[in-house]
Amino acid sequence: TSLSGDVVDPDKTSVLLENIDSAHIPKTLEFLPNKIVGKSIFKPGFALNTFLVCQDDFKKAVESANLNGLLFDENLAQMFPRKSD
Repeated sequence: TSLSGDVVDPDKTSVLLENIDSAHIPKTLEFLPNKIVGKSIFKPGFALNTFLVCQDDFKKAVESANLNGLLFDENLAQMFPRKSD
């Protein structure tokens, strides 16, 4: 499922504003829990669907099944390239 930008918590998300091209790069990124309920795994349409986001239930299922090949990271903002902090 691809979710739009309305799932982003505006009070807990900030963006890096180095220049006009970087305005879309999050420095911090959090989602509104009520907007992602029931979405165990989703693509952020607001970030051109360039990565997948999963919730704890999906992560636990993967770990319980001893699957590998996935990287789980809680710091979503670090996935975006930056010229400087």
